[in-house]
Amino acid sequence: MATDLSSITEKFENGGTDESGVLTADEFNLLLKAIKENQGGIKKVIRNNVEYVPDANGTVKMTILSDSDLPSVRLQTTDSRTAIISTDGTVKLHLRYTSVYTKNGISEDSGHDGLLVIQRKTASDSDWLNVASISMTPSPFEDENAYQEIDVSDYLLDGDQQLRMVVTDVEMKVSSSYLTFASVVKTRLALDFISNWQNAVDGGAGASTILSYVLYGAVEKDLHLKISGKTSSGADATREIVLSNSSIAGYTGTSNPFHYTLEDSAGEPCKVLSVHGVHSIEAWLEAILPYSQSTSRRRYSSMRTRLTGRATCSCRRWPRR
Repeated sequence: MATDLSSITEKFENGGTDESGVLTADEFNLLLKAIKENQGGIKKVIRNNVEYVPDANGTVKMTILSDSDLPSVRLQTTDSRTAIISTDGTVKLHLRYTSVYTKNGISEDSGHDGLLVIQRKTASDSDWLNVASISMTPSPFEDENAYQEIDVSDYLLDGDQQLRMVVTDVEMKVSSSYLTFASVVKTRLALDFISNWQNAVDGGAGASTILSYVLYGAVEKDLHLKISGKTSSGADATREIVLSNSSIAGYTGTSNPFHYTLEDSAGEPCKVLSVHGVHSIEAWLEAILPYSQSTSRRRYSSMRTRLTGRATCSCRRWPRR
């Protein structure tokens, strides 16, 4: 903190006839202290984004650079800057950092490493949050296909967010323009069958059973089910069920599984609960995305329907395929 000189009043030359013409020893020492502090007051000088630090004598030595003496720094990507959507929990960006000197029409790579700063912002954030700083090696400016793959999964939240990033030439302290991604969705689209498959299902007229699934994925999605059965004439048939996002919204994770009530309605041609035996169940999630289509891995399981007077049966859950 700088020395406070407010206690020293303005002085006048009057031969020392009163205190307005006298500088006391305490006032002199206070002035001397402030002067010494000021001698070391210069901490650094920054010009054209280049930082200069004074030497032990307080001297700042600097080379006056024109814009043509500084490298041109660029950050580019081949990825969509409108929407990136990943449903496997990983997001990898393809980036190209170049730092190039150009003089008299001749371009040359600087060879300087870059520091990539990644910032994130969600709908609930008012400001950008710095989430990562990553060292980058420069790509040759003549190789327009020299992009680096950078995994940013660990810096993202589950769901939708914005990203922006800037790279700085670490030697010359020159930065690129910001590269912004308007929407980056990271999530894991998956489901698990958790019904008590060891027990047989009692079938017959008016019977019903519950199929329970744990759903994952912080995006709008539909649940698809395909269940084998038979027609009233005994022919093999498949019942296809689509449960829309509005039906399953909010059912996410192990703490809030989704339960579907399966029954044979009068108008349903494919019968399941009124047909004795094994019925296969195929289930998957399909994301509702504006720019692409994505589905989870399919979950295969089975259930057994037991009719009165027939042998005891059970459900079975099959491994993922």
